[in-house]
Amino acid sequence: MDLYNFNLRKIYLIFLIISAIFLLLLFLTPIIIENYLIPSKNIYDNFIVFDFCDWVYSFGNLICHQRADRSWFINGIQMPVCVRCLGISIGICIASVISVLIVPKGNFIRKIKKFYFIDEKGSLIKLVVIISFFMLPLIIDGFSQIIFEYSSLEITRFITGLLFGYFEGSLFLSILCSLIPIGE
Repeated sequence: MDLYNFNLRKIYLIFLIISAIFLLLLFLTPIIIENYLIPSKNIYDNFIVFDFCDWVYSFGNLICHQRADRSWFINGIQMPVCVRCLGISIGICIASVISVLIVPKGNFIRKIKKFYFIDEKGSLIKLVVIISFFMLPLIIDGFSQIIFEYSSLEITRFITGLLFGYFEGSLFLSILCSLIPIGE
């Protein structure tokens, strides 16, 4: 493995770890809150746990509307993000896993271009257009709910979020790959 692929693998692995930890926190936070509803003997432990959970929910609030009617619940506790944002997070994590698996066998951008049937001399713009095409279901579903009196099903929101997240992650990692200089 050359130095270029080694550096890419490290970057993709860091991105995978960050996205996996975030995804894990989305599921664990409601479980932690549910288990700490019973007062502990040590009140300081409760403050640490609730401060941490509050941080996760506050971060979720930055990226999501957190509407209860569009969120899943674990043990009666609402998740930090809605179903669509959960799908996006899972999609980004899947793109990260795939990027880590592809890098040892060659350049991610070359492999992803082959996957989308773009020739070796094809531009990054073609890749962006193809990936953007797969983001359209979320965009159409989201805006149609804003414009019309329409509410999509949870499974629709989850699948459109999953597609969007996967291709958003692929797009980000592809652009990241193209920005890293090839070393000797």
